[in-house]
Parts: sequence; C-alpha cells; structure tokens
Amino acid sequence: MVLAAALEPIMGAVSDAHKTKKPFLIFFTILCCIFTGFMGMSKGLFWGLVFFVIANFGYQLASVFYNSLLLDISNQKDVGRISGYGVALGYLGTISGLLLVRPFVLKMGRQAAFIPTALLFFLFSLPCFLFVKEKRSKESFSILQLKFLEAFQRIRDTFVDSKKYPHLIKFLLAAFIFLNAVNTTIIFMSVYTKKVLGFTDAQLVSFYIFS
Repeated sequence: MVLAAALEPIMGAVSDAHKTKKPFLIFFTILCCIFTGFMGMSKGLFWGLVFFVIANFGYQLASVFYNSLLLDISNQKDVGRISGYGVALGYLGTISGLLLVRPFVLKMGRQAAFIPTALLFFLFSLPCFLFVKEKRSKESFSILQLKFLEAFQRIRDTFVDSKKYPHLIKFLLAAFIFLNAVNTTIIFMSVYTKKVLGFTDAQLVSFYIFS
C-alpha cells in the first residue's frame, strides 16, 4: 500500500503527460491477475505474502487509471449518474464473484479461490480493455519513452497550484482518513468474523454477500 501510494501520483502524472490511460490500466490489471493466480499455487507464508504484495500493488495502480476513465465516458451533465452506475455494478460484481468462487472454497479450501478469482478478474476486464474508448492524443505511445521528467514537473506544479485551493487540501485529507478507515474495516472483517465470531468458510462467504 505504501509503495502504491508513493507511485500513484507519479504514474498518474505520467499518464497525463502521454494523454493515455488504457495501456497502464491493462498492464497493471494483468499484473494483478497473474500474481493473484500465483497466490493459489504458493507454498508457504513467505511466497504467499510476496505474491499478495505484487497483486495488491497492481490492483491499486490499475484503479488509478480505471477511475480516471470516468472523464472519457461522461460529461458534466451525467458524470454523477455514470459514477453511481459504476459503483452499483461494482457491488453487483463483488456479489457475483463471491457466488462463483464459493464452490471452490467449500470443496477445496480458501486457497482454491485465487485462481478462479484471477481468471474472472481478467475476463470481466476485457470489455473495458476492448470497448471503452478514451480521449487521447494522436501521439504514439511507447513504454520505452515514458515521460517521467514531465510527470515530476506536473506533480511540482500541482503542489504549487494547490495553495490556491485550500479546500482541496482539506478534501484530500478527509478522503485519506475516511478511505483508510473503510479499507481497514473491509480487510480485517474476515479475520474478525473467522477468529472471534467463529464463522465457517461458508458462513463467511454468505456474510460478505449480504453485508
């Protein structure tokens, strides 16, 4: 999470410099899918943690470019509505994913969930990869010509300009505190229900679905 938080502004600025998002979205999504699948084949805690760190890193970075696509598929009149649809469908996808993976967990244990999860994540990402059009420049993009210098200049300019918008700093700080609380609750909810409340795997999946 710390590494992703450090790189998210940089990669976002690199994306802005190239005026494109999908190549980065595709790369980090595939990275997440691959190492999520590896978690299902890992032997021992060490490699499981290594694969988790890389998978989570890919997911966090992919989310930056996924969220930024909202501006490419909406306008000022319907941006709120489209964002709401996206959140609603995201929860529907979570429920569907849990239902699809549940038979693997009940039959073969919790580790069996990772490979089908990785495959489903990639499968359901394909419509975005193939059909979502972004507003991009005609400039050719090459992974070997990433504009890191321009990206750092953009970050510097953003910090300088942020002084003109004091409410923006307050909003970002509030969002940071709020999202950390929400993410902490989500991450530790399964541990709490499993270790403290004594839920079985089947009960845990059902609890996630109905919560």
